[in-house]
Amino acid sequence: MKRILAVLLCLMMLLAGCSKEPPVETNVPTTLAPTTEPTVPPTTTEPVVTEPVETEPPAPNSDPAYALTDHVVVIRAFLERGAVVEIVGEYDDTYYVVKTEDGYGLIEKLVVRLEGQEPYAQWTGYARGSSKFYANYRMSADNVRDLGMNTNVVVLEELGDICLVQLGSDLGYMLLSQISRTPIVYVPGNSSADGGDISLGAVGGVNRLSNFVPQEGEVTGTGTVLIQDAELVVGWYDRGEQMQVVSSVDFAPYVENYVVVYENGQWGYVSLFLVANADAEPFVEWTGYARGNAPFYTNYHLSGEPAQKLAVNTVIRVLADLENCYLVDVGGTLGYMPKEQISATKIVISNQGGEWSDPVL
Repeated sequence: MKRILAVLLCLMMLLAGCSKEPPVETNVPTTLAPTTEPTVPPTTTEPVVTEPVETEPPAPNSDPAYALTDHVVVIRAFLERGAVVEIVGEYDDTYYVVKTEDGYGLIEKLVVRLEGQEPYAQWTGYARGSSKFYANYRMSADNVRDLGMNTNVVVLEELGDICLVQLGSDLGYMLLSQISRTPIVYVPGNSSADGGDISLGAVGGVNRLSNFVPQEGEVTGTGTVLIQDAELVVGWYDRGEQMQVVSSVDFAPYVENYVVVYENGQWGYVSLFLVANADAEPFVEWTGYARGNAPFYTNYHLSGEPAQKLAVNTVIRVLADLENCYLVDVGGTLGYMPKEQISATKIVISNQGGEWSDPVL
């Protein structure tokens, strides 16, 4: 009996031990790591490209001045005879718009031969009495020579009423009306007799641009410059208009008897004798009288044939001194006259038909 009880007791103990669950191991650390957001790769964007900003160079130091007459041209460059220019258009009947190494500008049609045009047929001419040979196309008073009657010249180009001629080894310019195609035979009591002279009308003045020449244009052909120091014009001023004269001597190459002006990013040369400083003393206008057959011109170079010859004692209002001539008003018409052709006092005609005027004190 005791043995049976002992066995039952052992079984009960075994059953109690099997029903107890084993302990669950946990691997939870005593210190928690900080929570971090997942890493997101950056979004790829195209690089921002900025266009370069064109900045105009600062304007040079300059002084105010004004034009003394109309059609005061602004010249960017003086082109050599034989230079080739690209034609990009026309301006009025007077100019081609051209492209050159010095930029865009205007050049007179008279001094350009277009590609494909026949060259001029040169011929030998004979100077009339009192003919003049000029070193420059504008026929200014500098470097002028008087030629004797029948002096031989070779006419290289006809440029309206002006000719490019060769005198010995020198190139120069003469009025077409002063060159005869045949030798001149002197006739007593007459001026001269010759054959077949041609006299064209005077070359008119240019029209004024409202601004400088645009720096663009499609090339339509080429041309060859016929004269030395042909003017490449980029604009011009009328009488009384303001301009800015560059004061720096290093801004542009020096050209004798010219000043440099600057406007709207463009620059060019203007004749020194056609501008006045803004603070200069104004010219005192005065009244004069024409000498007999005094020439009256439409251009301040006094080139070409005069527009008319004035009768003696024609009243002249002298408006400005342009160095080689006067700007004048004759009956409400502006023009230009040589200084020696205007008397400060009224001309008195002598009994012998001559004229004289009282000296100016």
